[in-house]
Amino acid sequence: MNALSRDRLVAAALLLALVVWSWAPAAGGRAPGGGAASPAPTAGVDEPPSTPLLGEWQAQVWLRGPFGRVPGGPVDDPATAAPLGRPLDTFVRRAPLSMDWEIDGLVVGLAVVAQPLLDASSQQMLSAGTPTFEGPDTAGRHLLTASLTSATGETSRYAWLLEVPDREPPAGGLYDIRAPDVIVESGSGSMVGLAGDGCYLYLCVDVGRMPPPRTLRTLAVDVGEVLTMRLGDESAITAWEGSLTALRGADGKARTASGGPPAAGTAALGLTGLEVPATGEWLLDLEIELDRERGWLRTAYRLVAD
Repeated sequence: MNALSRDRLVAAALLLALVVWSWAPAAGGRAPGGGAASPAPTAGVDEPPSTPLLGEWQAQVWLRGPFGRVPGGPVDDPATAAPLGRPLDTFVRRAPLSMDWEIDGLVVGLAVVAQPLLDASSQQMLSAGTPTFEGPDTAGRHLLTASLTSATGETSRYAWLLEVPDREPPAGGLYDIRAPDVIVESGSGSMVGLAGDGCYLYLCVDVGRMPPPRTLRTLAVDVGEVLTMRLGDESAITAWEGSLTALRGADGKARTASGGPPAAGTAALGLTGLEVPATGEWLLDLEIELDRERGWLRTAYRLVAD
């Protein structure tokens, strides 16, 4: 059994230990999504937990944080990061998190609880009505569960697996999170691209004019070879476009191509349409869009075909 399977079994077992929390807004208040709030009773100690009505009332719910924006999954199979099913890295303890949903006008109650997977006796209430909140304060792997209540009293629950490193939030609240490397591979080797303009999570970078292509390191390729591209952290790409331009000693027209995400369960994709057509040096310019609404990156490579 792999680590992810064990975590999912533990997460399913923790469902039996989770306490159901309901949020009762003050009279005349407003729900998190902006709609008029209706008072909702708080579950008492002797009351059974509310049963999820997944078939009758189901919102589309997302959690946003230093990992991007990720839809929730059922508690017995929490949502994880595509494409390799890893828990979501919060980057720091007490990370800034927020939640949004499609049918916010119908939501009158929200409760968010974090449960350490290795300590079933400990849980942390992260939010009792507010869609913006801090993440878990303790390092380790956590099951985050959100309970949403509709105006008619129906409840649906959503879950995510979080990986919380033992790191304090940055002073001043500026989250400078390094973007993953964009790696291009040929049959001869691989190369990390020279980073250009881009936006990743909380910050954007404008590098101005790129340096002369002759200053870039070279990657040996074969004529007609389909190169592959992947991210250094094995996360997913949702779209890409690129161009191939002849440099010194090369003869051929510039090429452009674009494509979508890699096949399910894989992290690498083929740059079909950007095959080097002849010997010489070529400039490969790529722009990619990252999954989970994390942003976009531009990178450059110098290819040499003998």
